[in-house]
Amino acid sequence: MALIICPECKKEVSDKSKVCIHCGFPIASMEPDIPQVGAAQFEANNAIHTVGENNTQNTDFSPSMNQPTAFNQVEPKTIGEQMTYNPDNTFYKQIPQQNVVPSQSVSVKKKRIITIVILIVILVMLAGIAVGGIILFSPKPMTVEGVKTGEWEKNYYKEYGMKITSEQKEPFVALIEMSEDDSTYEKYVYMENGEGEITKLRSKTSNDDELPKEKARAIGFYEGTAVTDSFLKNIDTKYRAGNWMEEMNWKRMKKYMDSSDFYKMAVFTVDTYGEKTGLMIYDVSTNLNKSVDKNRIMPIIKGKGISSITYFLEEADKEKNFDAKFIPRFFISAEEISADQYDILTKLNLDGEESPEDDDGIKTREWEGTEKISLKNNTSGLLLYKVTRTKGDPVVRSWMFENDYKEWYGVEQAKNKIVNIHVSQNFSLLAGKPEYKIDIMGYLNYKDFASGKETLKENKNGVGDIFDNLTNEAQKQKEAEESREREESEKKRKEEEERNYFKNIQSEIGASDYYVTVSGDGSYMEIDTNPLDLDDHSSSTAWSYIKEANKKMGFSESLANAMSNTRALDGTQTEENDKIKVRWTFHPNAGLEVTYTKK
Repeated sequence: MALIICPECKKEVSDKSKVCIHCGFPIASMEPDIPQVGAAQFEANNAIHTVGENNTQNTDFSPSMNQPTAFNQVEPKTIGEQMTYNPDNTFYKQIPQQNVVPSQSVSVKKKRIITIVILIVILVMLAGIAVGGIILFSPKPMTVEGVKTGEWEKNYYKEYGMKITSEQKEPFVALIEMSEDDSTYEKYVYMENGEGEITKLRSKTSNDDELPKEKARAIGFYEGTAVTDSFLKNIDTKYRAGNWMEEMNWKRMKKYMDSSDFYKMAVFTVDTYGEKTGLMIYDVSTNLNKSVDKNRIMPIIKGKGISSITYFLEEADKEKNFDAKFIPRFFISAEEISADQYDILTKLNLDGEESPEDDDGIKTREWEGTEKISLKNNTSGLLLYKVTRTKGDPVVRSWMFENDYKEWYGVEQAKNKIVNIHVSQNFSLLAGKPEYKIDIMGYLNYKDFASGKETLKENKNGVGDIFDNLTNEAQKQKEAEESREREESEKKRKEEEERNYFKNIQSEIGASDYYVTVSGDGSYMEIDTNPLDLDDHSSSTAWSYIKEANKKMGFSESLANAMSNTRALDGTQTEENDKIKVRWTFHPNAGLEVTYTKK
């Protein structure tokens, strides 16, 4: 075996190889066509190469090295040298050259290059498909337009209904502000296929032909997801029935109630997959009436939620079996809120008020208080919280069904960045003062409705457009219309602020409606330290509201001092400043009654 030079890559390779081991060039097809020469010449040539190197024998027939012969231009020493391809070798210059064609159509190197190019093209195509899929299937922010509130209608013999419609067909929750006179509250209406409904049970004492007075307007919406079986891990329902007045020993409250004393309650406890926190919208259907109680809310804290529904029944319905079905609809995820995103303006401090003896001679004390929170960045929406009782046991069964119920979840609407979390419960006098811990768990911020107005955008590419250049006259009309809208909006804001003056005072001092009454037109506010007119009773909580209200309205501490020293025979007392006139009376069996009126 000898080594030869590959004509393709110029590297050494065995003369026995069929192809070059370095580049794949076909060596077998490289055999040159040797020209035919005379036998004598061939023998002479052969003789030359069969003589050893050290053989000095000279023969007469040996050609002289100086003589021109057919071979004197080539002096190959071995066959291997003869077969070694070298374009400069004189031996090969005598051989007729042939075109050498490889047995394969494409070299290995070329195949590799083509394969790499194909792979690159495929990867680029896949990357383009992936990017396009992300753009195509990425969730887009929801826009909601055309939300309209209807009028109250009689649905069933014990219920009113109001239709809510929207141009948006995808599920969402519409935030509806309900108002009657000067009182407002929020309603969360689940919308599906552009439709939703607000339901309201009729009062026992109301005229069936008299529709509710509440007005409704849509102010925003919440995004979320429809609840499926994969969301809920477990739903537990417990029932309770009884006479509410007898259990709570508030028989004097009868005059404030327009429904029966007898009730039936269902308490729903929910577990979700994963530790989700947010607000669930659900419906309840029962065998007690023909309708469905819609748009009920349940706070979900770290995957758990609890809520109840109570029905006050007519005498004839007391013995009916009670079956309630929990129907989940929609879930709104809460945003995390850290301690540096809010301030605690007023820490929860419980104030006790002694209650009269019940039929068994047991005396209790009602402890209540309010923790006031101010949000730094969020100005609207809902605050989710958890209340944990860390000390004390109630003397009565919890309104949420279980006697040992020591933790519950709540949700409060933030108004002007202020959230008031109120805690109230009755405890035995022997139990001492209870303690509670309040944890803020999350925030749900609603979104404003799309204006629906077309935005005129400046054309950046120079292409003509009918909206590109407004005429001066059109621009002036537009500015004048915007100015009128601003003036009208400012006027309404001031009117609203004036109308809600006392309501805002009530909110700022954290006073409950139990002790405070604000007129429908907002012209006066009344605080009563003994709403039930109990003998020799006056609420220290209500008294603290009076002192705070005096400060908010610009009165000095001397006014509170004068009020505290008022006797029954002093009659009606008055005081005023540049904006508010206040009058008050006191009686041992009626408490201190204070009325604030705008001048």
